Amino acid sequence: MNCPLKSRFLIALIFGCFQLAADYSWASQICTGMLATIVPENPYALEIGDVFEVQFPGSKDTRQVHFLGASRLLDGTVGGYIFFDPRKREIHHYPLRQMEFLGPDSKPIADDDLESIVRSIDQEGGTCAAYAIFNCMHQLYVSSQLGNGTIVHHMSNEANRQRFYVRIHTEYYGDDTHIGAEDEIAKGLGYAIVSLDSSNISKFTEAVRHSSSLGWPMIISFEVGRRMSETPYKILDHQTGQTADRRLWVPQDGSGSSGGHQILFLRTFKDLTGNEWIVVVDSNWQGPRLWSIKELNHMHTGNVQGWTVWQDKPTPNPLPPAPITPFDNNEDLGPPLRYPSEF
Repeated sequence: MNCPLKSRFLIALIFGCFQLAADYSWASQICTGMLATIVPENPYALEIGDVFEVQFPGSKDTRQVHFLGASRLLDGTVGGYIFFDPRKREIHHYPLRQMEFLGPDSKPIADDDLESIVRSIDQEGGTCAAYAIFNCMHQLYVSSQLGNGTIVHHMSNEANRQRFYVRIHTEYYGDDTHIGAEDEIAKGLGYAIVSLDSSNISKFTEAVRHSSSLGWPMIISFEVGRRMSETPYKILDHQTGQTADRRLWVPQDGSGSSGGHQILFLRTFKDLTGNEWIVVVDSNWQGPRLWSIKELNHMHTGNVQGWTVWQDKPTPNPLPPAPITPFDNNEDLGPPLRYPSEF
């Protein structure tokens, strides 16, 4: 399957940014976007990778950028919106209060109509696989792919999310084999899961593109190099005013491995300059990162493998009852789930 540049109403979303008062701070500027057309057969009015024109706060010029998702927090709310400017090589995160999306009728677009991307939780020690699995199930949940419905109970409050993570951690690390946890967790929640074809680089790359085109998240494992790579773009968090760490874990290229890592792939897209990217969620950082699709050329040296997860059966209605948790007041759930310090 080819992965052409998305061209769905490329200039449909026009942002105008207005200063609320002359003495207000830069953060007081609000961006209001107008979607000229909503495509009824698409699940989202705006998908990850879509292109539109934007005028960022503090700028007089408009520029074309790619939408990288509405950032979903653990409690289910949207914390902000993420964009990629391929010409300036910048990722921008704008908090909720600075953005507004309007439809053709000038009414606000609901966050549920914008494709979400989960804000990663911070791994404790060398437990990246458990966090990648958790982030994958969280992504399915915020995408309204509810499987057999039990994921709703697991994500309903902080204690249940902690229990769910502990279950994943125990499933993956409990017997020291690290085998089968992805299958057990996914199937237990009513999802289908299948290994990505890793017989050769071309087939693996096409399998990633295919899952991306269907909106299916992918759990990816690989061996990292002795040194971290550096992103060819910078990440600007406009909520804190900070520029994020540019280090990046990618598959080792044959110069030596320093261990294994596991992350989440979401979508692939070709940007306006012709480069193809994979949108990834890595538990070392809160916000998404972009891999060049060319990183998959290191499939063999980096021992890259993966699974795609999706919903293949309707969710029961009504939902199944919540699981019984008889030790609510006594069980040790470990530290609360938290976000990485770096965006």
